[in-house]
Formats: sequence, structure tokens, C-alpha cells
Amino acid sequence: MSKKIVEVLGLKWTPIAGKFLAHTTETEDSTRKLNICEALDVVKRENSVLTLSKENCACFGGRHFTGLEIVPIETFAPALTTKKHRVYESTDAALASIRKQPQPLKRGDFFTLGPLEKFETDPDLVFLFVNPAQADRILGLVSFKGAEPFMYYSASSICSTITNVLAKGSLK
Repeated sequence: MSKKIVEVLGLKWTPIAGKFLAHTTETEDSTRKLNICEALDVVKRENSVLTLSKENCACFGGRHFTGLEIVPIETFAPALTTKKHRVYESTDAALASIRKQPQPLKRGDFFTLGPLEKFETDPDLVFLFVNPAQADRILGLVSFKGAEPFMYYSASSICSTITNVLAKGSLK
């Protein structure tokens, strides 16, 4: 289905699959310390499979939102206001927004990421790297009856161009 998804949606990159696991195999790369953002980029660039755990996931937010380690939001919310991860204008805005979002659940001790076509089992998540027009088409497709469950999650990448402006109060 990966090739079909790329063809139909006109994607530049293959979808990346994610799977939560209770244990890992030796076939995945789990040695690098990476942020979630970096891990997605590595999979995309190297066409490789890698596994993250609370030991090698380098960011609080990544560990928290993947459920690898549930971290108190007061611990990582300030990091979302720094130059590197500026999502919110202030810690108060970050806390107010995150408290309203669905909180993650622990789904496994490992989170494996890789190109969708390399997965032999059904993934738990599929990440698509798209432009705004493609995102609109995808939202339209998943809104049809039979595509449930569909949940609007304001922290997801697909909505961040809207929510970042709202959280910051400006287009900058």
C-alpha cells in the first residue's frame, strides 16, 4: 500500500510507520540518541528502521508523547518555549494547551520507526510528510464514513500550522 499511497497523494517521501513494542529485536538500530524529529528525518533520509526507548530518545516531549515515559508536563513544557523547540509563546500557554490535550498512554517500552514498505506487520501509526494541499486531501479522505475513529488532536503536525499561531498569538 505504501507505493499506492505515494502515487495517489503525490507524496515526495514514502510514509513512515511506527510500532510500539514490548521488546525489540537486534535487526533495528537502537544505539543512536535522537529526538523524535531527528529519528523521523533519519528514517526518511537513510530508508532505515530504528527503535527508540526512554534510554535513547533524547527529548522529554518525545518520550512523553510517545508514551515511552510519562513525564510531568511541568517538566517539559518550558522546553517548548525555547529557541530550539518554540511551539508556545510562554510556559503558561504551553501548560494551558497541553493540559487540554489527550494524555498519552504507555503502549510499550520501544517505538520502532521505519519506511512503511519495510513493515511486515500492521503499524500502530503512519506518518505522512505532506504539503498543505495534500494534508487537506487526507483530512477529507479520513472524514468519510467508515474511516473512524478520527480524532482531532491539536498537537499533531497536520494542525500545528494553525495551533502554533493561536498559541503564540502571532504569525512569527
